[in-house]
Amino acid sequence: MKLILLAACVLLMSLGSAFGIKCYVGRSSNYELKDCQSSLFTKCAKITGSGIVTKSCSGDSIFGDGCQQLNAFGVQTESCLCSTDACNGAATSYVSRMLAVILTAITARAVM
Repeated sequence: MKLILLAACVLLMSLGSAFGIKCYVGRSSNYELKDCQSSLFTKCAKITGSGIVTKSCSGDSIFGDGCQQLNAFGVQTESCLCSTDACNGAATSYVSRMLAVILTAITARAVM
């Protein structure tokens, strides 16, 4: 019974990622967390240049996850890609994920 409860907790935590990635989308501090509904969108992007920050859903890149410094038409830009829900947003999304992991660990320990 304890094993079934633990498996159910893990399944529920991972269920959201089965339906596609969620990314912040918008420009210059006007962002919304949205489901990237196309199977082409597997990453979140954050592009910064000329004091403007643009966040969006994105496809794969030859560069993979991480940031690249680029010079686009004489404008120095930074392009960052990541592969987890809300990874192109505020640091609070990281804190939320860590809290979920910690609570799952505590629950699993309590049931065993």
